[in-house]
Amino acid sequence: MSQDRFSARFVRQYRTAFGALVVLMALCCGVLVHLMSPSSDDARLINESGRQRMLSQRIALHVATLSRS
Repeated sequence: MSQDRFSARFVRQYRTAFGALVVLMALCCGVLVHLMSPSSDDARLINESGRQRMLSQRIALHVATLSRS
């Protein structure tokens, strides 16, 4: 095998492996974005439920304060 053929074969294999790596990374990023998007909705729901609980506790505190007066 001559040096030129070996170099050309090596470059072709390197490009193929690099292309496969890029495709694999793109797929992983796509899956990660798809899996992470519902968690942001979960965080929003948890935040809203926490606010509702704080609101109900504040209302109970005001009721207790007003009933003492």
